[in-house]
Amino acid sequence: MGNASLQSRIIMTTTKLAPAHTDVASALNVSALNFGIAGGSFVGNAVMNDAGVQMLPLVGAIIGTVAVLVVVLLSRIN
Repeated sequence: MGNASLQSRIIMTTTKLAPAHTDVASALNVSALNFGIAGGSFVGNAVMNDAGVQMLPLVGAIIGTVAVLVVVLLSRIN
């Protein structure tokens, strides 16, 4: 569900700013999601190999906290 609302927002914004490039914006969104999945798999594998399975929740919480902080900081800039 989250991706559908994000995709809708991207299409609406692109339609206003660059109507001829909604397909490119949509493709970049899907590519970013796939990159995130691959990155998470890479980080998860590295954590499991170096620190063990028991560290996965902690590393996930740290990454989530950093993501929330980035969103908060970016929302204050805009």
